[in-house]
Amino acid sequence: MKTIKRISLLLLISVFAFTLTGCGTTEEKQKDVVATKTCTKQMDGYVNTYKWTATNDNITNVELTIVYDNSLFGVESLSSLTDEQKEQIKNNMLTNLGLADIDHTGLDINIDIQDQMTINLKADLDIADTSVLKRVGMDYKSETNRSFTTAISASENDGYTCN
Repeated sequence: MKTIKRISLLLLISVFAFTLTGCGTTEEKQKDVVATKTCTKQMDGYVNTYKWTATNDNITNVELTIVYDNSLFGVESLSSLTDEQKEQIKNNMLTNLGLADIDHTGLDINIDIQDQMTINLKADLDIADTSVLKRVGMDYKSETNRSFTTAISASENDGYTCN
């Protein structure tokens, strides 16, 4: 009789353990859906390109590339600028954005001046400070603003071509 109770108790514990660990169930964890979309718009004197990456419709990374037309600077090419002039332009841009003397962890800023000027901003929304992002026109403070579907729809409504 004691042996039957022990076996029953062991079976009960085994069933309970399998239930807790999920063994023996057919449910699978739902996989994350990762999506990326690029939206571009020609503006007066420059081209804006946004690239969004999202997980389950929640934007996690934003990349903004702005390519300026040299006509804005009144020249055919910026390649004639000296390295010192290029560095001064970069410093002025960071100062005007209020980013020259602050920590902007999670926001990578690259200003490239060759034949033309290209600014590339890459933001990791999970670690970047929202007040810093707002300085560069990226307002992703609320969950609504981080909706991938909403961002794409708003961009298309603003005249961006998305693919």
